[in-house]
Amino acid sequence: MSAPGRIPVFWVNVDTRTDRRDHMEAQFADLGIAAERISAVTVAQVPADTAARVTRPEHFFKFTLGDLACGLSHQRIWRIMAERDLSEALVLEDDAVLSPEILPFLEPGLLVRLGADLLRLETRRQPVQLGHRLGAVGRCELHELLSTHRGTAGYIISRAAAEASLVCPNVNDMAVDRFLFGRFGPHLWRSRILQAVPGPVIQLDVLSVEPGAKAIALTGPGRSEISRFRVKRTRRRKLGDIVAYTLADLLPLLRLAVRSPAALFGARRPVPFIGDPPGG
Repeated sequence: MSAPGRIPVFWVNVDTRTDRRDHMEAQFADLGIAAERISAVTVAQVPADTAARVTRPEHFFKFTLGDLACGLSHQRIWRIMAERDLSEALVLEDDAVLSPEILPFLEPGLLVRLGADLLRLETRRQPVQLGHRLGAVGRCELHELLSTHRGTAGYIISRAAAEASLVCPNVNDMAVDRFLFGRFGPHLWRSRILQAVPGPVIQLDVLSVEPGAKAIALTGPGRSEISRFRVKRTRRRKLGDIVAYTLADLLPLLRLAVRSPAALFGARRPVPFIGDPPGG
């Protein structure tokens, strides 16, 4: 589903979370966005063999079955993009808060013009390293993302990046936000990822607190499905795995640093939400 002259918009939603469905559909109606709902994968639907593998103590990444279900939900959208031959799409989660400034990002062909594989619209207000200003869409500047920025509540992805993600051997080894926008994932420092500054998308748990404060647990639409499955467990990281992941990231980082020295030496600064008060 997409409106004429706009890229497709997909959003994931657990069938039982009708509160979140109401939250998103109200925003779509207010903004005039045609969006297709994708039924999210639940923990009960996670393949048993995959669940057993990623919850072992020696698994490298801190990971829960809720994280895995979330990643599998995003994969449903990437697969639809490949099947329908969609060149790009906006992906949203059902706890996203959307600013009207998201609308200019729905113009087709934006990723191609920017030479980008992924365009991150969400912010979690965490300090990140960014490259030089590469352009602007509406009131949002665009900078290359040079360090980990967690969360996958709002991003535009190309079909090429979606297809590459689907066949990546470690697509189910880490949380989807690390996979797309984090260190040790296959995209950061390898794909061209842009960050909108300020971000026109934010999650309810982050919006509910003052900038710089830690996100809190909420009730209503802000109540997290993933956090229900977060339990403390002992991890036994193997030295060989630590060395292998670090070395695998080293060459892509150095290549990026040639183009953007800030990847090595740049200061980190929070990405604000476009609705934050000035200087907040």
